[in-house]
Amino acid sequence: MKLLITWVLHATALLALAHLSTGIEISSFATAMAAALLDGFKVSGFASALLGSLLYSTFCMLIDSALQHLFPPQPV
Repeated sequence: MKLLITWVLHATALLALAHLSTGIEISSFATAMAAALLDGFKVSGFASALLGSLLYSTFCMLIDSALQHLFPPQPV
């Protein structure tokens, strides 16, 4: 369950990034879900790629931190 929620939230963060940055384009939510395939995902220029990667990393750290509190590790 946690993996599915993480995947959806990371795709949503990628869509938010595309709306915040003018140099990043994502054609749909499905494309964001399959971002590894790079179909419909475009970055124009090094500066956009650098800024986008920094912002996306920050978004993902916040998401992962929040999910860590919602789904604490289970004792072995």
